[in-house]
Amino acid sequence: MSNTNIAVVTGNLGQDPVVEESRGTRYGRFSLANNERFTSKATGAAKAHTNWIQVVVFGNLTNSLPHLAKGDKVTVTGRLHTDTRTRSEDGVKIPTFEIHAQAIDFVKVKGPAGSDDTATEGEANGADLASLEDDDIPY
Repeated sequence: MSNTNIAVVTGNLGQDPVVEESRGTRYGRFSLANNERFTSKATGAAKAHTNWIQVVVFGNLTNSLPHLAKGDKVTVTGRLHTDTRTRSEDGVKIPTFEIHAQAIDFVKVKGPAGSDDTATEGEANGADLASLEDDDIPY
């Protein structure tokens, strides 16, 4: 039986994506804020917690990143990747977790002049979402 490594997360971009190239490989990075809301069992008060997830994008999928900006809501599907980094203050190795994206679905992105365009089931393929007409959406 093979192992499965699939991560699917929906959230808002914490900053504009950054695209770089290293040793001939094009990649991009951004952070994703995933909010959880729950009720405290002790007090009954509504609570919220934000998980910050680092996302790494490789290859042709990086072509979609210029269409995204801080605050845009996306769903990322990919593989969970773990590593370690050394903390500069004391040299202690700490684990890091990130998602290596295989698909990015635009849920809500900023359109022209700060308006909002909503695209569901819109897999990132480098298309300019702001130019979509209602007739272009298949539902």
